[in-house]
Amino acid sequence: MNKVIKLKKQSKTSDSDSIKQLNSKLNKLDKKIDNLYERLDGHINKIDKVYSRLEEHFSGIEKLLSFFKFRK
Repeated sequence: MNKVIKLKKQSKTSDSDSIKQLNSKLNKLDKKIDNLYERLDGHINKIDKVYSRLEEHFSGIEKLLSFFKFRK
């Protein structure tokens, strides 16, 4: 009986240790995911800025083309 009790106690501690390890791994993964989302958000902001500049330049080119069409 003592052996069975000892095994149960060991399994409880090993279970709690494995749970702690899984929790720490989960926390590390959460931090990595948060970091990736922040980086992704930065890239999306850069793309938005480039897109808005392209729209501005395109509208300027359209104005120039329409100006030269009317001059002919």
